[in-house]
Amino acid sequence: MSSGSGRFRRAAFNVESDAPVDSPLEDAVPGSVLIFDGIFLQRPELRRYWHLSILLDVPWEKNHHLLNHPEWNAGQSDPSSPQHRYAEGQRIYFRECDPRAAASIVIDNTDLSNPIVIKAPKT
Repeated sequence: MSSGSGRFRRAAFNVESDAPVDSPLEDAVPGSVLIFDGIFLQRPELRRYWHLSILLDVPWEKNHHLLNHPEWNAGQSDPSSPQHRYAEGQRIYFRECDPRAAASIVIDNTDLSNPIVIKAPKT
């Protein structure tokens, strides 16, 4: 049972434009399940909000999103670029927050056609 307000926003930030999104507050239907998708969600200050969390684990060099967008790879060497901040932020996040250990479920998603559950909740 949640103790939250039941209010939510469908979007908060657009990583491609590197800018906040101004989406309206909405009211969830009682009994709804919120699926929250984004990066850096296993930071210690956020973990208490998740009843269950899933980490799709992909090695950096096989990150399909980045491989399909060459401009992301090109910008990583420019310290002022969003690409560089994203790459460095990911490295810091994995080193300091250990999202693999914090997630309830970890899925190796290296091969999109064959995801493998490598950590699941104890039943």
